Amino acid sequence: MEYPLKNADGELVGTIKIHDRVFGIPMNRAVVHQAMVAQRANSRKGTANTKTRGLVSGGGRKPWRQKGTGRARQGSIRSPQWRGGGIVFGPLTRSYRQHTPKKMRRLAIRCLLSEKAATGHLIILDGLSMDRPSTKGLISILGKISAGPSTLIALKEMEQSAHRSARNLPKVRVAPAALLNVLDLLNYDHLVMTQEAVQKAESLWAEEPSRRKLEVSS
Repeated sequence: MEYPLKNADGELVGTIKIHDRVFGIPMNRAVVHQAMVAQRANSRKGTANTKTRGLVSGGGRKPWRQKGTGRARQGSIRSPQWRGGGIVFGPLTRSYRQHTPKKMRRLAIRCLLSEKAATGHLIILDGLSMDRPSTKGLISILGKISAGPSTLIALKEMEQSAHRSARNLPKVRVAPAALLNVLDLLNYDHLVMTQEAVQKAESLWAEEPSRRKLEVSS
């Protein structure tokens, strides 16, 4: 598939051939949703923890006798109805991790990359190099290429100048192509990729892992 290729000034310098298997497959919303839920679940730490009445220290003695006081009978000052007592059905330390098959994760990424390309929210540049960190310079580049305020920039490798230039922009993120994920592709409206980043993405996701292993072994 042919796709427009621009430079950092927003000028059309030609076209680039992109792999249909990465940028031209139909959307599978069920797979994308499952991959998104799994990624959000895997990012949860699950460290919240509360103590039940059996874990709270103290409360070994009955606070007052059973009868004759006119008050409700109590067996421990660490019962849930007491201040400082145990918590009923409180959160406990647990793992929220969900296992997602590798093929499903790869399919979800390819679906979102294809949707960006189909809707025109994918912008491919012949290169993006910044001599020094400059937030103002990065804003100027994004304006010239019509990227919009919510933009994910994918490079072949992480470049410190571009990364530092985007740190002060709340809706702009710079990431290497190998670390593209479902949440980032969903959270940002536009995707800007360099020509080398496109080649890196195609080398990672154009073929299934099992097929690549067979070719390597042969």
